[in-house]
Amino acid sequence: MRSIGLVLWITASNRLRSSRGPASERGLTTTEVAVLTFVLVAIAVAIGALLYNYANDTVSNAPSPEIPDFSD
Repeated sequence: MRSIGLVLWITASNRLRSSRGPASERGLTTTEVAVLTFVLVAIAVAIGALLYNYANDTVSNAPSPEIPDFSD
């Protein structure tokens, strides 16, 4: 998943850089930073949801401990 995102990011960056031309300013604008932050937060939330569901399923499917009967 990381490699797909990296390829998409590099492709988009190269297209944006080539469309600006040599006389444009360098660096990230506020809008680009906001969009990048949104994408990173969305990825973090998705990974958090996957981890939460995995942990919840693991706990739900865990066998309950058996208490030995010492009455004999």
